[in-house]
Amino acid sequence: MRKNDLITYKMSKEETIKYLRNALIVYPGLRAMIEERNVKVERMARAKYALFEHDKLEEMEQFENVDEYVLSEMKKDKELNELKYQFKMISSFMQNLTKTNAYKLLSYIRLKYFFDMPRRDIINQLHLTEKTYDIKEVKNETTLVEVSKTDITGDKELEDAKLSVIDENNKVIDEWTSTARTHKIEGLKVGKTYTLREDLAPIGYAKSTDIKFKVENTGKVQKVTMIDKVVEISKTDITTGEELEGAELTVTDENGKVIDSWTSTKEAHKVTGLEEGKKYTLTETTCPYGYKQAESITFEVSKDKETQKIEMKDAPILKNVKVQKVDSETKEVIKEKFVFGIYKDAECKELIQEVKSNKDDGFVEFKDLRYGTYYVKEVSAPKGYELSDRIAKVEINDKGIFVDDTQITETEDTITFDFENKKIEVPKTGDNSAVRLALGVMLLAFLGIAWVVIKIFKKKDNK
Repeated sequence: MRKNDLITYKMSKEETIKYLRNALIVYPGLRAMIEERNVKVERMARAKYALFEHDKLEEMEQFENVDEYVLSEMKKDKELNELKYQFKMISSFMQNLTKTNAYKLLSYIRLKYFFDMPRRDIINQLHLTEKTYDIKEVKNETTLVEVSKTDITGDKELEDAKLSVIDENNKVIDEWTSTARTHKIEGLKVGKTYTLREDLAPIGYAKSTDIKFKVENTGKVQKVTMIDKVVEISKTDITTGEELEGAELTVTDENGKVIDSWTSTKEAHKVTGLEEGKKYTLTETTCPYGYKQAESITFEVSKDKETQKIEMKDAPILKNVKVQKVDSETKEVIKEKFVFGIYKDAECKELIQEVKSNKDDGFVEFKDLRYGTYYVKEVSAPKGYELSDRIAKVEINDKGIFVDDTQITETEDTITFDFENKKIEVPKTGDNSAVRLALGVMLLAFLGIAWVVIKIFKKKDNK
């Protein structure tokens, strides 16, 4: 290859990436130089634009004002964007070299790594000296840090987390969106401490706290693992513990900002948008039908790497129904022992409960009945009364309590309705007709017996 050919040679994107990596190898002073300087993003973009789009170093002067296209291209190009650290180094390096020396050094890199020319031949061709340009055969000692984003099981990588690595000066060194594979970062400085930060957690996970890590002086891959935990919220029945459907719930932060909202189902809800170490408030805006609205719960997302469960319990709305026994004629309360049953069905086959009265009350009471339809029937009548064949339908809903489709006024969540009974009929005092009838029957029976006896004796005498 002729010397002039180096000026017009164009590099592909793949060659550019390799080219930037190799620049760090052949110029050891480059790394130390950039780490002491504050290089702006515009300079990184200018370096990328010049190296990738324009090969002539003389054209560097044309890019004093970097247009928006250059910056947007860097952001869209994922593979090149991951080399921002290397771009910083190249940009700073070129600011500290004359155009002639920079051209010679970069040409050396090309000849060696793309055309496999012997090192001595390159130095001779470009009229270089090892002393002047510090060109040495050095091993690639670039550090490599592998970042893993997992759930508490650690079984697989979590996708769609927005992550970044920040240096001690709070500058972003690298940022990416997690995938099914781990993320690798090259070129972090040995001995320096960096921060791995989760800017946005995947849906259904809480954002993890920052992780600080120090880059060790080793050629091995250093692994940093960030674990995302889950916060589950259950809406349950306070008595049965079962998940309740239909509750509208909201989680807000300490400033009252809504973090997540949903309608409860038969499954616990995994909250999105929470952050470890921060406090939140769980509020029930609408309770399920037949339940009382629960009070809000304040909770803090712990830093423990285990599933955190928050349970909000709803108490059912409960009513009481009293059945009072009344004489059908006198309308007086019957204070005797009797039994009533309450059933699920109109045929009174599915018994829920039987309740006995005591002699002093004159009623039975069915307590803690939920919203629904019930059927009440007399199982055992008071002494001296006929068993009633009435079946009373009792409906309890958000409008009130109804007995046989008639609403009954409540007093302290309790209603009372009458159940009439008819007395068993007995003969009235002073009426002798029954006595006379009984005596007549007895007389006839006696005469019949006497006639039978006489007949028997006559048969004996005839013998």
